[in-house]
Amino acid sequence: MQTAYKSYTMLTFKLEKDGDQYHAFCPELKGCHTFGNNPEEALKNLKNAVSLYIETGMLVEQIPVDQKTQKLMDNVVAEWNKV
Repeated sequence: MQTAYKSYTMLTFKLEKDGDQYHAFCPELKGCHTFGNNPEEALKNLKNAVSLYIETGMLVEQIPVDQKTQKLMDNVVAEWNKV
């Protein structure tokens, strides 16, 4: 009997205090940085930045979005909405 394994892609969200604001970024996505007035705002902005980064990359590279990829993106958004 074979064991079924799930595959996950992990992204790291980093948050740093920068003066009066908070700097949030994702090291795995070059250039994906944002700021916020508080940690919650910075992380919310980063979620949006990551989504736009991925969507824009797919458009620029003309990568077709198949059903599996769309489902993955939908799941990421659903999980982020829980946070």
